[in-house]
Amino acid sequence: MIGALLGVALQVTITISAPDTLIVDRPATLVMRAEVPGMVRPRIVPPDFAPLSASLSEESLSQHDVDGSATTTVEQRWVVVARRPGSAVLAPFEVQLGRTTSRSRATPIVVRPAPVLQSPTIAAGAPAPSTDDPDGISFHAHIAPDTVYVGQQATYEVGVYLSDAVRYRLRRNPEFVAPELRSMLAYDVAVARAPVTRRELGGQRFEVHVFQRALFPLSAGHYSLPPARLNYSLPLTASFFSREESRQLRSESVSLSVLDPPADGRPADFAGAVGSFAIESRVDGGALRVGAPFTLTIRVRGAGNVSFFPRPALTLPWAQLVAAGERVSIDSSTSNLRGWKEFDWIITPTHDGAVEVPAVRYPYFDPVRKRYDIALADPVPLRVASGTLASLDSVPATPAAMLTLRASLGEPVRRPWSDSRLYWLLLLAAPLPAFILALAPRARQRRPVTPAAHLRRMARVGGAAPGEIRRQFTAALRSRVPGLTRDTLAERTALHRALRRSGVTRETADAVDALLSDLDAAMYARNGSLGSGAARRALDCWRAVDEESRRRAPAPRLSGMVARLALLVALALAGATALWAGRPEAERAFANGVTAWDDAQYAASAMLFLDAAEQEPRAVAAWANAGTAAWVAHDTATAVLAWQRALRLDPLARDVRNRLALTPGFAPQTLAHVPAIPLGASVALVALAWCVTWGAAGAAARRRDRRWRTTAIVAGALTLVLAAFAWRAGESAAARQVAVVSETSSLRALPALGGEAMARALTGEVAEIRRAQGVWSRVRLSDREGWMETDLLRTIALPDAPR
Repeated sequence: MIGALLGVALQVTITISAPDTLIVDRPATLVMRAEVPGMVRPRIVPPDFAPLSASLSEESLSQHDVDGSATTTVEQRWVVVARRPGSAVLAPFEVQLGRTTSRSRATPIVVRPAPVLQSPTIAAGAPAPSTDDPDGISFHAHIAPDTVYVGQQATYEVGVYLSDAVRYRLRRNPEFVAPELRSMLAYDVAVARAPVTRRELGGQRFEVHVFQRALFPLSAGHYSLPPARLNYSLPLTASFFSREESRQLRSESVSLSVLDPPADGRPADFAGAVGSFAIESRVDGGALRVGAPFTLTIRVRGAGNVSFFPRPALTLPWAQLVAAGERVSIDSSTSNLRGWKEFDWIITPTHDGAVEVPAVRYPYFDPVRKRYDIALADPVPLRVASGTLASLDSVPATPAAMLTLRASLGEPVRRPWSDSRLYWLLLLAAPLPAFILALAPRARQRRPVTPAAHLRRMARVGGAAPGEIRRQFTAALRSRVPGLTRDTLAERTALHRALRRSGVTRETADAVDALLSDLDAAMYARNGSLGSGAARRALDCWRAVDEESRRRAPAPRLSGMVARLALLVALALAGATALWAGRPEAERAFANGVTAWDDAQYAASAMLFLDAAEQEPRAVAAWANAGTAAWVAHDTATAVLAWQRALRLDPLARDVRNRLALTPGFAPQTLAHVPAIPLGASVALVALAWCVTWGAAGAAARRRDRRWRTTAIVAGALTLVLAAFAWRAGESAAARQVAVVSETSSLRALPALGGEAMARALTGEVAEIRRAQGVWSRVRLSDREGWMETDLLRTIALPDAPR
């Protein structure tokens, strides 16, 4: 039973999946799924559940953002139990998002009493052990019915008879070994929950322990089931320390005859369903509109081989549909296996207005009545609003009018620099200058004492001669003021003019002039001294000149050298990349593909674009157009393969990414997703950051400068981050172990046709190949894993990609 409420204003979808019927004291699973727009988690308020009892067993949250359309989905699984028969109405769930509350519909449920437990056939039909049997144990097998149709259940039973005497002698449970079964599926069923069956024979009581297994043959023929084995041990004496003796019993070998369903009266669309079935349809999704996909679910329930229920046939003239997931629920609590299986389709409307999901036929063969019958699902009326895609009735050119081609072949994507040996040689050579600078011996040079330092020392010590003060003062002036010569110092007017041109104020220039005049006079005076403050006066004048003079332009530093080195590396890498010259064969095939598209020959157009892509494998336009033509020609696998290759060559191609969003399984955090990271730019930035790192490291090693060391550390960290992005882009572009499923097929638990079938791999899904074994490959899809035929996989890696 499904209850759903669609909040049109908020586009909130609440779906309740619960069984129609509950059995007293038998737990069942109820699933509540709420989908809201945005990235805010809604608040879920469950109902009271009375008169049922319920407990939350699992809750999951998923958030997706596709092309700016964000959705949040919360799914809760509840285990519900009914305590008494009757009918119950499950109150609505509430979903609160901000100040708005949405509610699901009430769900009616019928509660039935538990079935009367019946004793297994083997407990009443098999012979008990004879009273003179020394062990008092017998072991028998039975199968009923012994003649069935393909897909009909046959119940295999094994009974163990234990007398009271031997039961008290057993110190451990016997070991039961079931027979090996081939060409049929087997499910262990729960034996009726009743006290152990007892039989009384010859005044002696026996306990009967029963094992049951439901068998479903897969092909017609006569099968002989080998004996089952029972291993047990009995002590030789009544002593606690007595040793035990191991013994083994074998059951009878039983036979089973399997027939094909009769050909008389077989419907043309019969797909092999054997049993008794009912079918129903439901639609999950928000407000329906053209171009917006929604989910159609058909549930088949009944008695039979639930895992092998075939998918119903479905056609919708008003929409495009893609088969999606499957879910199975098996009830093995009774001897007759029952359950349900749900089949999903992704429906994309192409017409607006009033439409209808027709009554779905499900032909099956009833082995009890030995006749064919048909289960029908009620039609589901829908109303589709206009959307982003035009209705097919409003355009004359079918689906091709919705998609456009790229007009020209264009230049192919250049190979990344990482494919060139020169790139790696340059990366290996980048650390060499740094090592050379670090290991080269440096000559020990004494730092010369500057005239300003001499002035400071003389001012501190005192007693310096006027001639020494004048010599150091003029030397300091010449080092600070450009263009100052001995002749300029000798002529006071020229000195004053030179100081003023360098930015010194008039007062400071006058003070320098006065100081030099006093020093000259003192040098030629009889006593030859200006006192103890002369050196301090000279130092103050020098400091004033140093502060007021304009600073000289700094000399070129090593950063310019690093920039030049990075520029040379970029030019070398660009020169190592060959320019594309275009191939006439590819251009010709591309032009013919465009012509075939205009003539509505979409399959031929796809083949021509694939030919162009084969001639020029790195031409994005050829792959993109091949995918578009194949999609319109209803070749989903080829479309996904071509679009995947185009997007991996150019991750920034928005038109290709939007078209891949139409295909199954393309979403963030899935195998089909391609990160928007261009490989060529990534490896170029890695090389640039690598060269800057080692250039700064060499400067730090040579100059012992902390700033260069910090620059090297920051550039190295940036190199690691860029390398991680480049590695991710390279793995995505290579797609070495990624393939497209070319045909819908069931995943199998083992690499064999007789392996148990699990979930289905859909046409156009992207799978990761884990390992290969013969003609089988173990693949991982977005949410499931299993074995499938290698021939059904088409690798995404480009034909010229390095392996």
